[in-house]
Amino acid sequence: MKKLLLPFLFIAFSTNAQEKEMITLKWKLTDTLSYKTFMYGYTLEEKIKKAETETNIERKNKLLKEIERNKLNYETLILPDSKGNFDVKMILKATKADSVETYISKMAKLNKNVVLRGKFTPEGKILSFYYEQNKKNLISLLFELPQKSVKIGDEWNIDVDMISLDQHFKADSLHKKNTVRLKDIVERNGNKIAIIEYDLNEYVSGSLMKKKSLNSKQNELSEKPYLKAIHKIIGEFNIDKGFWISYNGYRETKGNISIWGMNNNKKSVLKLILKK
Repeated sequence: MKKLLLPFLFIAFSTNAQEKEMITLKWKLTDTLSYKTFMYGYTLEEKIKKAETETNIERKNKLLKEIERNKLNYETLILPDSKGNFDVKMILKATKADSVETYISKMAKLNKNVVLRGKFTPEGKILSFYYEQNKKNLISLLFELPQKSVKIGDEWNIDVDMISLDQHFKADSLHKKNTVRLKDIVERNGNKIAIIEYDLNEYVSGSLMKKKSLNSKQNELSEKPYLKAIHKIIGEFNIDKGFWISYNGYRETKGNISIWGMNNNKKSVLKLILKK
């Protein structure tokens, strides 16, 4: 009976020890690292999945052409600098299908196809505080790490503010959840992998002061405008080698507040794939 119990006791002890194990997440790059980067609407993601299972050749080719025409291809480079930190540069890559320039590709061309820059320390502290908020958000989402050792189940937050409105908006109800969690530690090919879960949620509702027109004597308040932003991501970070091996999730906004005349009800993919 004792012999039968020993393996189970060992497994229970190993599991308990792993759950209490403290790890320190750090970027450990000595050379340039490159990721294929995907940021596109969820409707396009659904078409990609449909194309993968489509058996009719004609319909499949039609879907593939549509995907190629609408899919923007990015590459993210992480480069060690001379001071022991890391520079990040995201580039819009041209494809054979780029016969018609989009607004994004035209703007990118003006900046030598660079759409994002940033800087961070090996500990994952973001140094590039000087960029506009939406760009800082993306840098924090992709490269910020906890500034202390963590164990399975520990939570921390990252420097992200997804909703940005101007002085015409007055809030009466708001909510913010900014939680990043070490979900698990697994061993794969001799390396320890941290499974990290991002659960970010922001919501605000209130009154939107309409801009004064020539015919109005005073500003009027619109009815219950609201805006909601969600980020759900699962990342796999190689603890031993110090970089993402997988990063996959989505971003979603919902609301009836139009920013720059754009529809805020949209869902998009956010994905990094390590280039071999």
